[in-house]
Amino acid sequence: KTVLRFGTTILIFALIFMGHAQTFFPIPETYYSRKADSIRFLDSDAFTYVQGLGWLSPDINLPLLETQGKVYAPAELFSRLGLSIPKLLTVRTSSSEVERVVFELENIDPSVLAGLTSAGVVSGSLSLQLPFFLTPLELNLPNFLDLSSSPTGNTVVIESDASQYKLFSLENPQRIVIDLYKDSQAKPQTYPLPEVATLTTGVAYRRIIFPTAEQTSIVHILEIAPQQGSFKVVGRLQGGAKLSELASGAFAAINAGYFDPNSFNTIGYLKVDYGTLSLPSRNRAVAAFETNQVEMDRVTASLELYSGANLAYSHNLAETDVLSLHQTAGTWVGRPDVGVITVQNGLILENKTGPKQVPENGFALVYSPRIRELALLNAFEPLRYSVRIDPQAFGSSPYAIEAGPLLLKNGQVVYQPELEHFKLGTRILDAVTQQSVIATTYSGTTLFIVAETMTAADLIPLLQSLGTKDAMRLDSGSSSSLWANNMLLNRTSERRITSAIVYVPNLTQSQEP
Repeated sequence: KTVLRFGTTILIFALIFMGHAQTFFPIPETYYSRKADSIRFLDSDAFTYVQGLGWLSPDINLPLLETQGKVYAPAELFSRLGLSIPKLLTVRTSSSEVERVVFELENIDPSVLAGLTSAGVVSGSLSLQLPFFLTPLELNLPNFLDLSSSPTGNTVVIESDASQYKLFSLENPQRIVIDLYKDSQAKPQTYPLPEVATLTTGVAYRRIIFPTAEQTSIVHILEIAPQQGSFKVVGRLQGGAKLSELASGAFAAINAGYFDPNSFNTIGYLKVDYGTLSLPSRNRAVAAFETNQVEMDRVTASLELYSGANLAYSHNLAETDVLSLHQTAGTWVGRPDVGVITVQNGLILENKTGPKQVPENGFALVYSPRIRELALLNAFEPLRYSVRIDPQAFGSSPYAIEAGPLLLKNGQVVYQPELEHFKLGTRILDAVTQQSVIATTYSGTTLFIVAETMTAADLIPLLQSLGTKDAMRLDSGSSSSLWANNMLLNRTSERRITSAIVYVPNLTQSQEP
């Protein structure tokens, strides 16, 4: 209780002094200690902050901010303390023939920086180890890049269509640069099918060239007639799988939902043969399948947690706070900066920071430390959950997958990424890359579509020209893959993904092209 009360005081103190923009960095715990209502830096009275009194030194007039169990301060306080700790100032990106990511730094040991060089092959995602540096509390990262910190170093993960990378450093100013090189070999020089082909009863392929805002794009389209078969969603969370592997036993498939490239845990709603693997999030678009029917809409969910008969916590999953439910036994979930509650047979096993494994006959709940109601739950207490999904039909369908944004609904353009908590102006939507889409027409035909060089907005006139009724964007970029009749139709290589939409023809029809 003392720490929480003290943190609130620091937060108020910080807000008073934040009339001008300041960048806050975490102060490593080795440089301060807590005692009662005070924080003492470098074991010095001069650098001690006391609740209700402020700094013991009248010369210090700098804010502190405490959140998620860490103390943050502006760079000036580090200078006053005489701490030359490496810091990340910003991350910049640029794109031309070579895509470049630049980390601007200060106080890095020149010898460490000088030895930082590597190059190699990219396969879907690129994970690189960087030296230790402090990352700002408010750090704007591009949507294709993830940065995680630890006391021994930092890890950067980049999603890219590139085939090769080069990492190097610059001394003045201090920078780490990652160049990503694209390789045309990812796209076939000749396609395995002619421009128009009938693959089996009710399944036809078309390849067209469609104009975009900048140029033109090759577009691959599978047209699947109604009443000829059924659709399913398949998933592989642990380690992922290639689309051709996920499509085993099916006739056609397209990549589906978003996922974490480090853990291969799915992001958002995923419902497959053996149950719900993860819940809806962020009000995003979902495609649901029942028999041969396909429905698409934005979906929200609320999660209610009960400790015995008492409601412990209720949460609207459209909100952006960290809270996710995981039910696949053996899957590793969570990170060191978030809490993980593991539950088996209705009782809490432990409530600690991640990562943790989902237990057999149970589930795991990953949550932000800001959710105090969950942080206070103890081992051996009962815990169960209830989920409400809206629209209700998306909860009862046997198969569902979340991606987005939703593009068309009942023939009307409904492309509003901000409603689904996508950041505007980011590469995931606005870069020219491969785009995957599932769509339906007024006649009931389902379309699997992959466009090779489009932005998300470029998809709208394409879909309108195809007479689309409902349509939503799937995970795209290097994940975009279209597969049918044992052939990869849009590229020569595959990356591992976690989910796919597959089509299985009725048993009575021929599968010969």
